[in-house]
Amino acid sequence: MKTYTQTIGFVLAIVLCVAPGTVVEALTFTWTGNVNTNWNNAGNWDLGGAVPDADDVAIIASNINNTYPDLEINVQIQKLQINSNARCVVGNNNGARTLTITDPSGLSVQSSGKLIIEVDGKVDILGGGVMDLLGDIELNTGSGSNAPTLRVRGTLEVLRSTTLNADNGDIVATTTAFIEGYDGDGYWGNLDDTLVLGYGHEMRGLMEIKVLLVNNGIVHADRAGDLVLSCTPKMGGGGVWRVSHANAKLKVDTPVVSGRCGDLVISAGEVEINDAWISCGALHQSGGLIDADRAAIFQQGGCTDLQCDCPIESP
Repeated sequence: MKTYTQTIGFVLAIVLCVAPGTVVEALTFTWTGNVNTNWNNAGNWDLGGAVPDADDVAIIASNINNTYPDLEINVQIQKLQINSNARCVVGNNNGARTLTITDPSGLSVQSSGKLIIEVDGKVDILGGGVMDLLGDIELNTGSGSNAPTLRVRGTLEVLRSTTLNADNGDIVATTTAFIEGYDGDGYWGNLDDTLVLGYGHEMRGLMEIKVLLVNNGIVHADRAGDLVLSCTPKMGGGGVWRVSHANAKLKVDTPVVSGRCGDLVISAGEVEINDAWISCGALHQSGGLIDADRAAIFQQGGCTDLQCDCPIESP
C-alpha cells in the first residue's frame, strides 16, 4: 500500500476504501538519483514519498548526477526499464541480493544501458516473455554459489531490433556465471525453461547455460575459461557457435541439435564435445582443438588441422 502526501496551501488527507478484488493500477516511477544510489530511498524517485514495489514499473533514466541504483535490498518489481546510458547494479558489496521481475516481458534495456549482476546478485524473471535488449546484461565477479545468475522461468526471448548495434544487445559474463531455469520445486535447470537468443545478439564470456537454449545469434567463448552448455538440450536456430581465444573452451555436456544450419567456428582454444552434436551447418576450424568423445555430425566442412580428435562426420 502506497501513501502520498501533497501540500497545496494545506494538507488534505483522503481515505479510499477499495472493495475486495479491485485491481490496483500499476504506478510508474522514474529514477532521478537526487540523493544517492539507494533503491529504497524515496528521494531518488520522481514520485517522492514511496519507492516502486511489486505492482509497479521502474524506469532507470540517465541523470546529470551519474547516480544509479545499487540494490541494497531484495527488490520485486512488475517491470524494469533501463534507459540509454543508465545502469542498475544487483549484488556487488551489498551481500546476496535478488531482483525479481514479475511481468514475463518486464525487462527492457535500451541502447548503451546496462543491467549489471555482480557477486551474489541474481535476476529472476517470472514466466515466459520477451526481453527487449538493446543494451547489455553484464554478469561480473563471483563464482560457485556466489556467481551472478540470470534465472528464467518459462520461455524468455531476447528480442531482435532493427536498430541493434554490433556491440549492443549482448549477455556478457566476465566471470563464471549461470543462466538457469526453474521448475517450481527449487531446481534450476528445467526442460520447460527456454532462452531464445535473437538474431544479431550474442552471449559471450564465462558462463554455464543450464536452460534450453535456442541460438539464433552467436554463442561465443571469447576469453580464458569455460563456456559450458549443460543440463538441457541446446538448439541451433541458425546461430553460430564460436571459440576465438587461445585459452577459451566451449564445453558441450548436453546434446546440441541445429535443425537450421548453424556453424561451429573455432579459430583458437578448444571445443570439448561430451555429448552428441548434430548440425546441418558447417564446421570451420582454422586453429585450436576439437576433442570429441561423442559423435559430432556436420553437413559441411570438417577438421582442417591434425589437432582434431574425431569422430567428426561430414560429407
